[in-house]
Amino acid sequence: MKKGFKTIISGILALILAGTAGPQAYAQTFHETDSLCRVVEEISLSQARQAYKMLDSLQKCPSTGCDSLLLQSRILLARAATDFAQGNSDSLLSGHIRQKLAASTNTGKDAAMLHLALAYNHTGQQQYAQAFQAALKAAEIFRNLPPGEASPYLTGKAYSVLGNVCTLIKSYNMAERYYGQELLLTETASFEHYQALLNLSKIYFYTQPLPSSIDTLSKLIPKLIEYKEPGLLSIAYLNLAACFIMQDKFDTAGIYYARTLALNPEVDNPKLRFSLYQGLGSYYFYIQDMKRSFAYFNLSKELALKNQNLEFLSYVTYNLGLVCKEAGMTDSALSYMMEHIEINNLLDRNSNAIETYQAYASALLESSENKLTIAQQNIELKNRNMALIALSATGILLVGALSFAFFYRKKRQQALIKDMEKKELENKLENEHRLKLLQAKRHQEKMEAKAREIASYALLVSNKNQVLQQIANLAKEIGNPPSQIGKIESIIKSNMNTEAAWEDFMLHFQKIHPKFFQKLKSYHGAKKLTENELRLCAYFRIGMSAKQIAQILNVSPEAIRIHRYRLKKKLMLGEEENIDDFIRNV
Repeated sequence: MKKGFKTIISGILALILAGTAGPQAYAQTFHETDSLCRVVEEISLSQARQAYKMLDSLQKCPSTGCDSLLLQSRILLARAATDFAQGNSDSLLSGHIRQKLAASTNTGKDAAMLHLALAYNHTGQQQYAQAFQAALKAAEIFRNLPPGEASPYLTGKAYSVLGNVCTLIKSYNMAERYYGQELLLTETASFEHYQALLNLSKIYFYTQPLPSSIDTLSKLIPKLIEYKEPGLLSIAYLNLAACFIMQDKFDTAGIYYARTLALNPEVDNPKLRFSLYQGLGSYYFYIQDMKRSFAYFNLSKELALKNQNLEFLSYVTYNLGLVCKEAGMTDSALSYMMEHIEINNLLDRNSNAIETYQAYASALLESSENKLTIAQQNIELKNRNMALIALSATGILLVGALSFAFFYRKKRQQALIKDMEKKELENKLENEHRLKLLQAKRHQEKMEAKAREIASYALLVSNKNQVLQQIANLAKEIGNPPSQIGKIESIIKSNMNTEAAWEDFMLHFQKIHPKFFQKLKSYHGAKKLTENELRLCAYFRIGMSAKQIAQILNVSPEAIRIHRYRLKKKLMLGEEENIDDFIRNV
C-alpha cells in the first residue's frame, strides 16, 4: 500500500476510532468507506481482532442518505472477506446479505458487492457451486458498470474468489487464468498484487516443475520482507517449505518452517496458524518424529473444531490416521480414517465441483448467444444506413447499390453467424470435455475412497484376530480345565478370519480392482499360483504389511516373508525387482 494512501487512512481512522469524537460524530461517504474497508481487508490476514474492531466501528457510523445501501453493502463485503481470511463462515451473515440484495438495484455496484460477499461466505462454508455462481455474477456486473463507477480493485476481488474456488476443486488451469486476470487489475507492489502472486505460485506448485515454483517464491520473498506484512510472508515461507518437502530436502524445509514459526506471534489468524501446524506436522512426519508430528496435527485439529471448519477437519483426521498407523497405533489409525471418510461424505465436494462447471458452462453459452444477437443487430443497423445512403443516388445507382447492399449484407451476416456458431460449438465441446474429465476424476476419487475403506476393513479384521489370539493365550495361562480351554479355543478359531470375512473382503476388493486377478494370471508363472498365494497378492495390492497379514491369517510374520519369497520366485522376478511394486503395477 502506498505511503500517501496510508496517511489518508490514518486520518480517517483517527476520526472513527478516537475516543474524543466518538463514532457517531463522523458521517461516511462511499469513497471513505471503501478506503477503510480496503485497510480492513488487508490487515485481516494478520490482525483479525483489529480488523473486526474496525468493522464494528464502521457499522456504528451514520451514513449519508442515498448512499446508505451502497455503504452497507461495502461493509458487508469487507466482513465476509475478513471471515474468509480467518477460515470462518457465518450463516446469519448470508441471510443478512440476501436481505440487502433484495433491496438492491440488481445491476448496480451495491448488487455486485453483495454478490461478492455471498461468494466469500459460500466459499467459507464449502458451498463451491454457489460461491462460483455468485462470484461470476459479481464479476459480470463489475465489468458492465459505467467508467465512473468501475472499480478495478473490487473486480479483481471477484476474480480472486473465482480462482480460490477453482483451486479448491482442483481445476488449476482455470484458477491460473482467474488469478492472472486479478493480477492485471492490481497496483504494482500493493497488498493485492503480492497476494495474487502468492496465489499464482500456489497454482504453479501443482501445474509446473517444482524448481519453477521455488524460483518464483525465492524472488518474491525479498520483496515481501521489505513490504513488512507478516501474513503474506508466512504464506510465502509455508509454500516454499512445501516445495522443499516434495523434493525430500527436509533440512531446507525445516528452515522455512522455523521462520514461519518465528512470525507466528505477529500473526492473528487461525487459518494461517492451522496451515503452519499442518506443515510442521507433515515435516516431523517425514523425518520420523511421530511424537511432534502428532502434537502439531492435534493442535491443528483443535483449531478446526473451534472454527467448525469441516475442510480443515478432513485434512487433519487423515494426517492423524497416517501418524497413528506409522506409530503402530492400529485402533487409533482406524478411528481417524473412519472419521475422515465420514467428513468427506458430508462435504461431498465432487458433486459441488460438477455443479460449478455446469454453471460455468451455462454462463459461457449464454455469453456466446448474447454476442451473436448483438452482432446480428449491428449488421442490420449498418446495412440500414447503407440503404439510406443508396436512396440518395440516381435511379441506376439506386438499383445497383440496393443489389450490392443486399448481397453484401447477406454474405456478411452468414459469415459472422457461422463464425459465432463455430465459436459457440467449440466452447460447448471444450466444456463438455472438461465435464467428462471432472466426472472421470470424481470416479477415480470414489474408487480411492473405497480402497481406503477396504484397507480400514482389513485393519479391523487384523486387530480383531490379534485381540482374539491374546484372549486364547490368556485362557491357557489362567489354567482352566483342558475341556474348557478347548471350547474357548474352538470359539475363537471360529471367529478368526473366517471364509465369510474373506468373501466380504473379495466382494469389495473386486469392485475397486475388477481385473486384478485376470491381469495377474496373464503373467508368465502366475497361472500356477495357489488360492492362498492369490489371497496374499490381494493383501499386498492394498498395501498391507507382513505383520498385518500375519494377524489376519493367524500365522507368524516370518511365514509371510517366506511366502513372499516363494511368490517372487513363482512370478520369476529378478533379485533387484520389488514384488510390492510389481503387484501395484498389475
